Amino acid sequence: GTKEHTEIIQMPIGSYVDCYVEPTCGMVSEKGPIGEEDEPRCFYHPDRSSAKLLWFGKGYVEYRFPNHLLKKVKERRAELSFEVCSEDHEYNLNWPSDVTVWFNGIDAGTFFCKCDYGGRRGALNPEWWPDKNTQYGELKTWSFTESGTFLDGVRVSDTAIAAYGLADQEYISVRIGIKKDALHPGGINLFGNCFGDYPQDIKLTIFYMD
Repeated sequence: GTKEHTEIIQMPIGSYVDCYVEPTCGMVSEKGPIGEEDEPRCFYHPDRSSAKLLWFGKGYVEYRFPNHLLKKVKERRAELSFEVCSEDHEYNLNWPSDVTVWFNGIDAGTFFCKCDYGGRRGALNPEWWPDKNTQYGELKTWSFTESGTFLDGVRVSDTAIAAYGLADQEYISVRIGIKKDALHPGGINLFGNCFGDYPQDIKLTIFYMD
């Protein structure tokens, strides 16, 4: 067949399978805080599955996406997108951070985020969320193609999609974090579908031919 199809998987931000975080850190659901702020233990709270915004100063979160589709079809390309910004105590328009994605364990490039955005309400934020806090992020899209890996259309590596081995394990791993030796270790705010400006979770789109 010659028709391109897509499978879209939306992963809630609280559905990580592994993490390592250092303060400042915390998470909130649509209704309020989950666990205690600046306490890494809150990342293991059972209510974390309802998180809609999470943040940490150092570390990473890792997600595992289903890949059963790839037992039957061959992926042509893939896209990964999420809303993200730096993390300071409140918001800070001069607080850069280097946000790295590892796709199936391979470094897929780093996004230089200028700041921890605030000063206006995020379009989706619930009313109880204070104005002084982080408000919104940038929607970033990593594309994995036969000719390399791209971030918002700009080539970040020559690693082609086949090299990521998306069908090799029982899942596709997506890790979002700050490298230990990052030049700008400014933390991460990761937005779910009812915080920030974009009504989506961590979205993985797989393009394949029938």
